[in-house]
Amino acid sequence: MDRGGELVMNFWLWVAKEGGMDGPVDLNSYWRWDGCHPDTEPGDYALIYRKFPHSHIKYLVEITKDAILNIDVLPEEIYYCGFKILFNFKKELIIEKMREEEELNDWYPLKISFQKKMFPVNEEYWNYLIGILMKDNPDFKL
Repeated sequence: MDRGGELVMNFWLWVAKEGGMDGPVDLNSYWRWDGCHPDTEPGDYALIYRKFPHSHIKYLVEITKDAILNIDVLPEEIYYCGFKILFNFKKELIIEKMREEEELNDWYPLKISFQKKMFPVNEEYWNYLIGILMKDNPDFKL
């Protein structure tokens, strides 16, 4: 997002329901995500957390298309957006490890066990999560 000449990138955490994102995934393949925040824009990044039976962060994605209101489900306000998968973490960030990290003790998504579809992530938490993922996945570069 361009706010007066300053490029602002948003970071998100998306939660895949049970069985979601379980099939084979090709890097740089394009997908559609139902449940984007209305402020989601191309160039934003998201981490995908897969719920039961996995309970871990598995993918890093880049948003490729703006959030669009899905008029097929009105009056509900559900937005969808396009994305591509940038990285498939071989060593996933499991919920138990996140709970052991003191720096994540107050992180809202973790406190409520990822019980929503989507969360905005501030830069401090984003950088911390990316740092853990980089350390555990030496071939990962952002």
